[in-house]
Amino acid sequence: MHARKIPTRAHTRSSAPSSAQRAYEQVKRAILSQDYAGGTLLTEGELADRIGVSRTPVREALLRLEAEGLVQLYPKKGALVRPVSNREVQDVFEARDLVEGFAAGRAWPMRELLVERLTPLIEEMRAHRAAGDAPALVAADRAFHATILAATGNEILVALYDSLRDRQMRMGVAAMLAAPDRMDLAVDEHAALLAALQGDDGASPASRLPSGSASARPRSACSRSSNCSCTPHCRSRSARCSTASVPAGCWSPVVS
Repeated sequence: MHARKIPTRAHTRSSAPSSAQRAYEQVKRAILSQDYAGGTLLTEGELADRIGVSRTPVREALLRLEAEGLVQLYPKKGALVRPVSNREVQDVFEARDLVEGFAAGRAWPMRELLVERLTPLIEEMRAHRAAGDAPALVAADRAFHATILAATGNEILVALYDSLRDRQMRMGVAAMLAAPDRMDLAVDEHAALLAALQGDDGASPASRLPSGSASARPRSACSRSSNCSCTPHCRSRSARCSTASVPAGCWSPVVS
């Protein structure tokens, strides 16, 4: 019998993330969780001190984040966390609704297996709601729908949905932090989805499975066909920006 090999010190060292990777992961996590909200200016020096690395890996991390569309670099100034535009909000949720709607129909014959896999995710969402952890709840929300997507067996759709992950996280967390009651709505929506999968009355999948994206959709953007006069970034009801002042065709400026 051959003796089991023990990893060498060099091998153990190489398995740890590099300084650049660590900086990338920490800054990206902070952006997605809204610790660094859109419009925040990040500097290499401050990030290096906070993460405990030199400026070079921070610079490499910011270049990766710029390529992913999360920040905009400004020489000698820093990196601006890019705000989510109204157009991006609508584009992402249109894509999500299309993909999830198709997946619901394709996965319907496998609903018994899905119920078994989705039930623990609902419990996880309830636990995150009780803890008031919006980022973790949004992650569980996404895992719920990703599980349904995986059941379709369509690898292209799975990859497409995965490409929306970061945008969904930013938008969902922002919506829930602005209006914490949306966390309750998210849990209720997904419980309804699970109940629909448990149904056996012969109704079509499209009619039985409601959309699960309303709770994460920030209603802080206007439709492309409308001309909204109210500021799209209003986060609370006020005389200057209220639901009463929104023209027909606009989403409510209040994230709710």
